[in-house]
Amino acid sequence: MKMTLLTISLFWSCFVALGQSSYQKYCNTRFQFCIEYPSNFKAQPESANGDGCVIISNDGKSEIRTYGSLENEETNNLTQELQYAEKESKITYKIVCKNYFIISGTNKEGMIFYRKTVVAQLKDYFNSGPAKVLQTLTITYPKSQIKQYEDYCSKISKALL
Repeated sequence: MKMTLLTISLFWSCFVALGQSSYQKYCNTRFQFCIEYPSNFKAQPESANGDGCVIISNDGKSEIRTYGSLENEETNNLTQELQYAEKESKITYKIVCKNYFIISGTNKEGMIFYRKTVVAQLKDYFNSGPAKVLQTLTITYPKSQIKQYEDYCSKISKALL
């Protein structure tokens, strides 16, 4: 009997662990990137202009935002994106490289966020030739769920490259 309970317990633990690492995929045609998100989140309809979407957790407390934009040296570049994010939040973790940055901290509402923005060179943007774009992936969640999303934040750090 004890062996049966142990077997059931181990099986259930593996099942739960697999459920937590189950992902779905969202692909953005306009800015040519794909991300994976936890299967316990629900993707909302893509924005009208096709730049991205919001993906919300089943409990409604956490969200993933993923989007793209055209990079413009004068008005919309990686440095400006980082500066804006620094003004709008309290950064506690930051990695800045030539073609991307990763930041984490708390936003004005006290929620934890983890964000990665990369500069990508598209070979062909809407049949108009090459274009540089910014691709962004951010997860925001309450402090009480920090353990729940640690693994996903690690996944984000490897995404969009």
